[in-house]
Amino acid sequence: MASILSRIIFGVGVALAISALLSIYVTSIAQGQPNQNGNNNSPSSAGQNQGGSVQHQNTASSSSAFQASQGAGMSIITIPQDAQAAPPGKAYVPDNAQVSPNSKVTWQNKDSVAHTATAKDKSFDTGIVQAGASASVTIKGQGQIQYSCIIHPTMTGIISVSNSIGSQSTEAQQGNSAQSPQQNNNGGKAATTTSSSATPQASSAQERQLQQNNNNQTTNAEGFTYRKAASAFEVLPKSISTDLGTEVHNKDNWVMTNHDIFGTRSSPQTTIGKDNVKELSPKWILNTGFPIETPPLIVGESGYVENNAMQVIAFDVNTGLNKWVYDPGVADKQTQTIPRGVFSHGITYDKGAIFAPTGANGTVVALNATSGKLIWQSAAIGDPSKGFRLPSPPIVWKDYVIVGSALGDEPPFAPAAKGSITAFNRTNGERIWSVSTVTGKWVEGVNGTDNGGGTVWSGGSLDPATGVLYVPTGNAAPDFNPSTRPPPNDYTNSILAINATTGKILWHTQTTRYNTHDWDTAWGTSLANVTGSDGITKKVVIGQNKLGEAFALDAESGNVLWNNTLGVKFRIDADPQFLGSGTTWPGTQYGVEAYNANDGNTTYFAVSNMGFNFFKDPHGTSGHLVPAFDAIKNGLGNGTVTAIDIKSGKIKWTFPTEFPTWASPLVTNGLVFSGHVTDTGKPYEYNDFGAPSKTPLISSGVIFALDKDTGKKLWEFNVGAPVGIGGPSVGHGMLFVTTGSPSEISSNMGGYIIAFGLPSNATNIPQQQQQQPQNATSTSLSSTSQAQNQTQSHQPYSQGNTTATTTTAATRPANVNSNSGTNATSTATTNPAVSQPRSPPLDHSTTASTSQVGRNFTGDRTTTINPRG
Repeated sequence: MASILSRIIFGVGVALAISALLSIYVTSIAQGQPNQNGNNNSPSSAGQNQGGSVQHQNTASSSSAFQASQGAGMSIITIPQDAQAAPPGKAYVPDNAQVSPNSKVTWQNKDSVAHTATAKDKSFDTGIVQAGASASVTIKGQGQIQYSCIIHPTMTGIISVSNSIGSQSTEAQQGNSAQSPQQNNNGGKAATTTSSSATPQASSAQERQLQQNNNNQTTNAEGFTYRKAASAFEVLPKSISTDLGTEVHNKDNWVMTNHDIFGTRSSPQTTIGKDNVKELSPKWILNTGFPIETPPLIVGESGYVENNAMQVIAFDVNTGLNKWVYDPGVADKQTQTIPRGVFSHGITYDKGAIFAPTGANGTVVALNATSGKLIWQSAAIGDPSKGFRLPSPPIVWKDYVIVGSALGDEPPFAPAAKGSITAFNRTNGERIWSVSTVTGKWVEGVNGTDNGGGTVWSGGSLDPATGVLYVPTGNAAPDFNPSTRPPPNDYTNSILAINATTGKILWHTQTTRYNTHDWDTAWGTSLANVTGSDGITKKVVIGQNKLGEAFALDAESGNVLWNNTLGVKFRIDADPQFLGSGTTWPGTQYGVEAYNANDGNTTYFAVSNMGFNFFKDPHGTSGHLVPAFDAIKNGLGNGTVTAIDIKSGKIKWTFPTEFPTWASPLVTNGLVFSGHVTDTGKPYEYNDFGAPSKTPLISSGVIFALDKDTGKKLWEFNVGAPVGIGGPSVGHGMLFVTTGSPSEISSNMGGYIIAFGLPSNATNIPQQQQQQPQNATSTSLSSTSQAQNQTQSHQPYSQGNTTATTTTAATRPANVNSNSGTNATSTATTNPAVSQPRSPPLDHSTTASTSQVGRNFTGDRTTTINPRG
């Protein structure tokens, strides 16, 4: 026994000695020396390409990046792979770091997505730490500092600062198990922030030249660089006239995201109609490698599309073969991941050039439509490290290229970006004007450090006769905790009328005054002319919001002409709470979550319905959603496609769908195309906004065609992934359907285009097919084999009611839990075509029906800011 005990004691002694030596060794290599930009650069980040013009300066070589720093210890906190993928209700929590004053704390991000380390008391912030990179802060003072990741707010940690803690280095590695977030009530002290990341590679010789031009970039306090001036390799000729998309020569084209400058999503093509739509079959498939939310542009025999990696891809519409790819470098080259909040809502064709947003780069690029070569790149609309993104489809009119910003949400950014609209010169990309879309005391002074939002991420429409732009703005942020932003939160959740030549806001109409549920006024606008009983023709602006409302405004004054509730509203006055709001309909990705279409007489909306529990997080101002799985049988929701008379606002017909729609309607030649997703199974894993991220079943998508006069279904096809939320496009005698809607459902990312055609224009890939570029592959489908399978593809996808009506109910939300939640009474407003739970309306609400259409919004306010012009 004594012999055994002596061996144990000896073994422990050896282990302690080795541990001490390793501790000294780790300290010697981990005490970093900042480079000339004040950054600490880890070897793991050297040489990695994060993509885009949003990057950190990195001038220290890898050999000198970890030399000893005098008088300061360092604690290394490792964020492991899949840290963000904790099960619902759980979170990965780093071990507490114990350091002495003036010590450095370094976060090494080994996850596949970006993270931050942001102090609750705002004493330090690493900024965004990209995958494979690291960032350091120097801690001063004493006490405990609680911090969290602003992208994944449930990931929280504590740094304890005390003189009793030696300067020896410690390494706090996160465990492999999911834990509940830790809490701390003690304040922190001041800190000096530095950060590091990898230097991206240029995507072309021209891009390398741009990156080397320091005069066109600026560096913020965190070390990020972004473009501060335009760079032009070619100057486009001044525009004498503007293609509106409605000209005779564009009859079979689709030159803008929503077809034309009026945003109608209405095509005058006559090839596909009621008499032959049932003969549509797939002709080819082009896989781009990343989700596509926006409809392809069609110009003659060429097509153009932008995926969510912000890659612009040109293809032959007859064969689906790729012509060229422009890649701005947003996606990580090694992991093929996209930064959070990066997505595209479309591009624009004008006179031989493609105008495209670049997402995380925050710029607009003009590309040669024939070759794909860069013509010019604008300055960034704002500092991308602060959450500015550029996803909106450019509106091109005369020599103006007008875009709006994102990301105005918290989560994932704190504080959220403040919305803006910017006009660039079409000829050279130089900035002409920029206007903020938020104003008032709620974004000034101390409030201005916490609040943001009001972004214009989905585009809009423009009246070329008056030069007035009509755009919707998103929610105020923080999204779910309004404690720092008393109403009215101008100009969020509004329709804005803006002079396109000067940027002056002419009027704004706010559709939801005090929004605590992320119910944006979004997804563009469309324009129509309405002739009244007095014979006077009035211009009308048609819009929608995620609260489930559709509306028409007077284009001259912004006055509400009609407002109709199309989606299910239930307990909408139940604000987010620390313990949850209780079941509330709709969620943040529901209501009218898509562009509308209008043919001049009727306007068409895709509606989605589902209940959620809204939470305020106990720390900070963030929040999140949890799906109310028992609020409806399928746990995902249902929807409708609804037709409304533009003049009266009355519902003409409603087509119910068993699952959410999430596909913008297209109207053409007697048809309305839209779509819906399929079953996900339940329960499923979900993100901060309650959207499915991992599902028991593989959800697909169905594209279908309806008779525009009756709503009767004429054709449908299962495309294998959710239909792109921007909806399909039509041109050159074909229907083009994209796949991918990751904000709504990310468990099946899609990423391809399917071209549908009639038997008369069937095509095959030629024998001399050229090799396809990586991530852009095309497959042609034989018209013969498709014809053999035609009968099967035209069968109804699901059993149940698929007949449109204005009197019978759609699939009603089953088992709505009206007794859950805190301090909220059961509520509902109505859509006569959709059976739903009821509740008393708020003081601002009016019910909508086919016989009585409301004229008020949630806190309806129309304000003239400047006289027209």
